[in-house]
Amino acid sequence: MTVEQLAADFGVHAMTLWKWMRRADIDDGAKPGTSSQESVEPRETRRWIKRP
Repeated sequence: MTVEQLAADFGVHAMTLWKWMRRADIDDGAKPGTSSQESVEPRETRRWIKRP
């Protein structure tokens, strides 16, 4: 099954599915990069700092 076929089954664009798979590989430690959890913390901190 191709990524395009699988994406169609999920009702998403193939590029979206590629990004999800890449993110899962990073979160699992299979590829280098910033994990989802590591990227959430600075974003939450910036929101907290910007609050009036």
